[in-house]
Amino acid sequence: MSIKCVCKNGHVLHVKDWQAGKVGLCPICRTKVRVPWPAKKHVDISEDAILHLLGDNPPPDRKDSIQDTVDDFDMFSDTSLSGIHRQTTPKKCCDRCNQEVPAGTHICPHCHTYIASLKDF
Repeated sequence: MSIKCVCKNGHVLHVKDWQAGKVGLCPICRTKVRVPWPAKKHVDISEDAILHLLGDNPPPDRKDSIQDTVDDFDMFSDTSLSGIHRQTTPKKCCDRCNQEVPAGTHICPHCHTYIASLKDF
């Protein structure tokens, strides 16, 4: 397989793959030519294929998860409450299991779903 490149004077050259990224001389006009890297092939993947790769992990029953959160909450030992004004740390809600997680979290610790968005970066 070869890579096609063109020199500044318009001469079309075909060079071997191992010369990708190197600079050489055009054999016709002797001008410097940088050999480009071959283009990567773009592969389209469907949402069904992505979900198949992630595996089947059904979300927990919402009623049970909310009740567990209420049962586990202790106002005096909760680390999200700080200072006299009871300021809470920023949180966000997982779209899959509806659990509240710290805002900087990218993967839900409860259902292991990727939950990062552009505003997280």
